[in-house]
Amino acid sequence: MDAARARSLAEKMVPTALAHDQAAKLGITTVQIKSIDKDSSDGQLTQDELYQALLTDKIQVDEASGRILSVASSVSFVDDPVGPGPKRDLHSGYTTLGTRNPETQPLKGTNPGTYTPPKGMSLGDLTQSVKTPDQVTKLLQPFGSSIYDYERADKGTGPGGTQSPEYTLEQRKGICRDSHFLGAYVLQENGYNARQTGYKSEGVAHAVLTYEGKQGEGFGLIEYGTHYSPEQISQILGRPALSHEEALQAVRPEAKLINVYSKPEANQTGHIESLYYTMGHMLYQDTLKLKHENSIEWDRNGGAKLEMALNKNFGLKIQYDTGSSPDPTSRHAVSAALGYQVGNSDNWARISAGVQYRPEEGHHSIGSNQWEKHPALVAGIHAEGQLTAYKQNLGENHQLRTTVGADVTSAFAFTNSAGTTASNGNTDDKFKLNQGLSTGLTHATVRLSQHLDGKLNHQLSYRSEVFAAPDVMAMSLGYGTGGKGIYSNTGVNASLHYQQGNFGAHLGAQYLFTQVNNLEATGASTGASYKFGPMRVAADAGMVNSPEGWRLRTSQSVNVKLTKDVDAYGFAAQEQIYNNQYGHFNQHQGMNFGVGVKARF
Repeated sequence: MDAARARSLAEKMVPTALAHDQAAKLGITTVQIKSIDKDSSDGQLTQDELYQALLTDKIQVDEASGRILSVASSVSFVDDPVGPGPKRDLHSGYTTLGTRNPETQPLKGTNPGTYTPPKGMSLGDLTQSVKTPDQVTKLLQPFGSSIYDYERADKGTGPGGTQSPEYTLEQRKGICRDSHFLGAYVLQENGYNARQTGYKSEGVAHAVLTYEGKQGEGFGLIEYGTHYSPEQISQILGRPALSHEEALQAVRPEAKLINVYSKPEANQTGHIESLYYTMGHMLYQDTLKLKHENSIEWDRNGGAKLEMALNKNFGLKIQYDTGSSPDPTSRHAVSAALGYQVGNSDNWARISAGVQYRPEEGHHSIGSNQWEKHPALVAGIHAEGQLTAYKQNLGENHQLRTTVGADVTSAFAFTNSAGTTASNGNTDDKFKLNQGLSTGLTHATVRLSQHLDGKLNHQLSYRSEVFAAPDVMAMSLGYGTGGKGIYSNTGVNASLHYQQGNFGAHLGAQYLFTQVNNLEATGASTGASYKFGPMRVAADAGMVNSPEGWRLRTSQSVNVKLTKDVDAYGFAAQEQIYNNQYGHFNQHQGMNFGVGVKARF
């Protein structure tokens, strides 16, 4: 039933509130009236609760008489959505890394020189003579210049992933992913935690070498003949880089998508093994996602947002980053998106199209790490949806559901401004398609879920899920570089929800059996809320595991009902990292706060 019709009917049937023992006036029993009452402990059905039941088609009504003909035998759960869209996620992954402002915090590496091994030197002998990060930097210096394999780069010859370390050493040539894979192998054989990592950003699809120092100094990065030591990165971040991904983000804060390659092994080629979606990537995704509500909001990460529900199906969103975003390349960006939704909480689809202008977009040049601005215009299409393939009530209070979901974003980025490419080529002053940025903002995942939800009593309900979430983007990049496997997050989660009068609480946990990206994580969360008249206050806390350590995330929120249809709210969120080796750090990039007003019409 549409909102206006449901509201009019609810006002006719229940002018204010109706006691449970007067259920006969609506043509139903006391048990049935409790089943549509969101808070049955207060002993009455309010007009708003009846309105929600009408809006979600939980009841069928004879509109002429105002009597209820039937009550759907579905199970009522805490926080169920009214319309199309996903349920609240208690188990999200990690998205923040230490980063820097490229304009005010320049980072220059060191250039220790050049080393050319004698012809015929075996890989084993090489690892005995080249042992330290500086020595590996000297080894890789010619690969970025005199022995760079331009034919392989231009024509795509050789493996889609990396050459084996032996082959690269023997042939004395390769492209970025070949030479850095060789360097990672050499460091690994000398006891370092070393990997090849790659990234996609404005004008760039590149691979480098990241490694962990042996003396607790954090992670560093090597790019051909330039060495960004853990100490240099620690100085610019104010703390050590705690992972391969964080070392790369510190050196190249413009990265939108980071890919980690397989462990280097003798006589084996390398391939992309997992992806990390950066804050810059996720903030762009958010500009295309509509809640289909009437709201005005500002928050530190996303800036000022105006959203309008044009009708039941169409919505419009306008957003402007006010310059406080933790992603330096999205600051002062302006975007607009038009969205369409259809369906209900079981089967729904949303699609939106939007444009964004990014005046602070840009890249660091390879080697010199010089920052250049290249303003970008991005056109994107986002689609997400869910199909409930199977749904069965198990008695009065439990329900089994099988769902299939998908989330896809296609981005087409165009950059402008005369200057140089990341590899020091020339660009002219006109907009043209930028492959690196387009790929870095593209997103595609699928989710297959088996749910068991239910109520243990009137106050306590539960949700549980077993899921597999294949990452289509990871599959594409992984299989394209010679990878194997399902490239999927797979796991199980469960949560308990308690509601007694004005007090509510939840407790949840998730465990991942396999992990291919950072969209989900192993961890636990809890929270509580309380209503004081028109005000609702809530606090949440969660611990999630990440390569940087365990992250403690806390949040607080206040919601004030100004009128029957208008709410004002504010929130704050914090994050801390606990690393067994490096200690405890406040994660400033994980701090967010905001205020807003939401209206229902």
